Amino acid sequence: LEKLYNLYQKVTETIARWQETPWLEITDEVVCMKEGIEAYLNECKRLPSESKHYPAYKELKQQLDDMETLLPLVEMLADKAIKERHWEQLITLTQKDIPYQSETFLLKDLLAADMLSVQEDIEDISDSASKQMKIEKQLREDAEEAERAMDKELLAAALQKERAIE
Repeated sequence: LEKLYNLYQKVTETIARWQETPWLEITDEVVCMKEGIEAYLNECKRLPSESKHYPAYKELKQQLDDMETLLPLVEMLADKAIKERHWEQLITLTQKDIPYQSETFLLKDLLAADMLSVQEDIEDISDSASKQMKIEKQLREDAEEAERAMDKELLAAALQKERAIE
């Protein structure tokens, strides 16, 4: 029972600390958080079987399972492909105010939005954002190439005109 209590306390304190992570730092931190959850899940599996009958164990396991699902979603939302329009979609889906533009935006603000209930939607938004970013990049490259080609044509025309005048 002591092992269960110690692990429960450790996990609760760790998740509480993570929730205070500023969004601007989340990209650097989320990988460590995912590794931490994996380690805690392994510790949880190694608890004595009799401790698995206690409500504290069930609560601990649920917390860990939820975080194991949430952290990849957090990682998706931290991707540079996620733009304001995607955050607005998430706000509409969750019907929660997510202060994504605030300098004081913390992980707990996002976790309060009940992302588990819209997990597949978040995955779709992330996938769509990545595809949109690739298309936008290709369009920029195409426009730059067209501009370079046009500059070459104008230069060639100017040189031809200059030669015709001479």
